[in-house]
Amino acid sequence: MTASWALISLTEFIAAVGRPDATPVAIDQAVVSIMETLDAEASAVSTDDHVEFALGFGRRREPPYAHLLEISLSDASEADIDGIGFCHVVRVDVEGTGRHLLFARTTDAFTTDEVAFVRAVGRVLGLTYQTRDVLQRERDRASRDSLTGLPNRSTLESHLDAIIRNVETTPVTVLFVDLDRFKLMNDSMGHSVGDVILTTVSDRLRTAVRDNDVVGRLAGDEFVVICEGISDAGAIELGERIQASIGKPIRRGVAELVLTASVGIAQAQIHDSAEQVIANADLAMYRAKQAGRAKIEVFDNELRAAVIRRLRVDQELRRALEQDELVLYTQPVVALPSREIVSEEVLVRWNHPSTGIIGPGDFIPDAEESGFITAVDRAIVKKSLKYIAGQADPLPVSVNLSGRTFTDQTLVSWLEYALDVHGVRPELLTIEVTETALMENIAAAATQIELIRNLGVAVVIDDFGTGYSSLSHLQTFDVDGVKIDRSFVASLGTDVRSSAIVAAVLHMADALGFVIVAEGVEESAQIDLLLDVHRRTTQHQELAIIARMEQPQNSVALFGQGYLFGRPAPVEVGATMVLKAS
Repeated sequence: MTASWALISLTEFIAAVGRPDATPVAIDQAVVSIMETLDAEASAVSTDDHVEFALGFGRRREPPYAHLLEISLSDASEADIDGIGFCHVVRVDVEGTGRHLLFARTTDAFTTDEVAFVRAVGRVLGLTYQTRDVLQRERDRASRDSLTGLPNRSTLESHLDAIIRNVETTPVTVLFVDLDRFKLMNDSMGHSVGDVILTTVSDRLRTAVRDNDVVGRLAGDEFVVICEGISDAGAIELGERIQASIGKPIRRGVAELVLTASVGIAQAQIHDSAEQVIANADLAMYRAKQAGRAKIEVFDNELRAAVIRRLRVDQELRRALEQDELVLYTQPVVALPSREIVSEEVLVRWNHPSTGIIGPGDFIPDAEESGFITAVDRAIVKKSLKYIAGQADPLPVSVNLSGRTFTDQTLVSWLEYALDVHGVRPELLTIEVTETALMENIAAAATQIELIRNLGVAVVIDDFGTGYSSLSHLQTFDVDGVKIDRSFVASLGTDVRSSAIVAAVLHMADALGFVIVAEGVEESAQIDLLLDVHRRTTQHQELAIIARMEQPQNSVALFGQGYLFGRPAPVEVGATMVLKAS
């Protein structure tokens, strides 16, 4: 082999293996070309424990792997190789990879120049393998979840799109698995515990599914299992197996964490996209949570119709905002027992051009599910500020915000801007947010409450008692007031538990210095019952103060809202009611 021929061969080898997209087959073929350049009868690439590639061993059905591995780990320049016989050997390390490159021929021994040439090939091959390994790690990082190592959303959707093409011959099913109350555990126990939970669940999912099923993590506590060739009954059985696996206790020191999961199942249709099938399974999972958590639901025609309806409502809501079809109603909030109107709550209605006035219950849930709720909420706030600014002597106005809008990181700066644009004093605006929404992320909610109150805007917890928080969380949330849900007001006098809850909230309100609004007051008798609970709570507090020889403080402020004081009315009528009442 001449020097010029070696240079040409090495250049061709570099061109073949130096591309970033060089495949293992291309690398093997390039090694074969070097074997031909050296007039060698055999070649091999091996690691310390196995042979990756071998070629040229006479009539043997397969190369003598064990023998080749033994030679590649030695410094021998000659060997008797099965299938070739006695031959000369040149062996070099493929730098930086733990691999070895071997060539063998039965003719002359390898010259010094040929050995140097093989070393150069080994160095190039080492750079090639290292580059390929780096690129593979980058591809893995791009395609896999960093915490669990599972395929991520992009990888799952690509795989799902590919197999949906054959759905007519091989059914494709997606299971959407969501851990129940994971956010609560993550917030209360710390993110390190949350990570342990997620990695444990991912391991259990891998074990619970079939060998050919694909498990991936979408985000947070959301996992997906993609199945081919599974029946409806088989998918439900798999969902139950997954729930049983996740439900095994996770031990952390002396404590045990017991998890549950809600599962949604969706079958792919021929014209579905991967994104649509996952969304369908997500909807089924959401219905499982609504059914009480730890349930399994299957996406069906009813849910499909709901999806179509939601898309239609979403499109019409966008038009409604553009055409200014959302209108404000107000309902008075009164002081008890005087019944003096002290503020108003703004309620939204949709003045639909075809169907007329639509209540919030018929479009707000759809807006929340579609993610369009923030645009709706902000439109309501702007209308409310405009309403306040238009009054000569305005009353404070409260506006409900969804959990999504409330935790939006841009909300505080947007509120500050909106107040300034409309020239409204911050103390005239109160933000109401439900107890359930606050409990989704306690730490984030507490921070947001503080930031909003720093603007001078009040924050009130709405529908208190319907969520899963405890009275202790009232200390976590530094709010201005609490609205007791109408269900407790309705059962005052007939349900001991309701009276006890109202009394406990009043006691906490007095200790923390916030106001109480009783929702759903429809009868005068309910006022008497509220005042009675209020009076008894106050008496107990006064006795405790006397016993401690402390200076008495002002009693908690009690307010009422409901049909007894006024039904929701358009803002023009509401303003007239307020003027008459005053």
